[in-house]
Amino acid sequence: MDWNGIPCDMIDRDLFYVSTVVTVGKGDMASFWFSAWLNGESPRNIAPSLFKTAIRKKISVQDALNNNRWVKLVLPIQSVQEIKEYVELWERLANTYRNPQNEDEITRRWTINGEYTAKSAYRIQFVGDYNKLRISAIWKAKAEPKCRFFAWTLLHGKILTTDNLQKKGWLSDSVCKLCNIEHESPRHLCKDCPYTKRVWEIISGWWNLTPSRFSRICVQVLAKMEKQI
Repeated sequence: MDWNGIPCDMIDRDLFYVSTVVTVGKGDMASFWFSAWLNGESPRNIAPSLFKTAIRKKISVQDALNNNRWVKLVLPIQSVQEIKEYVELWERLANTYRNPQNEDEITRRWTINGEYTAKSAYRIQFVGDYNKLRISAIWKAKAEPKCRFFAWTLLHGKILTTDNLQKKGWLSDSVCKLCNIEHESPRHLCKDCPYTKRVWEIISGWWNLTPSRFSRICVQVLAKMEKQI
């Protein structure tokens, strides 16, 4: 299979889409379903059930949004889950601004300046082999694609927290909006924030677990993930 004249397979394509964020202008180059152009997410991860049944999966953003053509491509909607995903995708599209006068812009997730480097491309392909925590097992997890994608991005420290947005020049304030105390980072948002800690306490309470027991289970789960690869 060739992609713009370059030999590649589906793994190469998926790696490209996971590794890039698209700021849509005209929308003629970005893929409606595959490109991460909705605040860093792709429609296929936002609405996996709709994506599964949709026709013309290779349609561009420009063609899909022309007279809301994408709606016809996902009809008929047959399940409650598909209705939920349809409403969420519709709202996300309605709240997304694009300037048709500009070209589509692609930035890399794995570099600070958002530009492509051969080093970053090489590292991301082999990160599972060299990290102490071999996180490629995430892609085998029985979870929604958007959950697997979020976990993968989180463990690379690349989710769009305010510190990462600040590096891109998108925000001037990096303070966590949940606690209004510390700077927001992937680690703070998912582990150290007082709000997050309370959420984890509630979850452990559902299972009647003490915090220490809950922590040990999390460690055991991570250890199993390493052995499965």
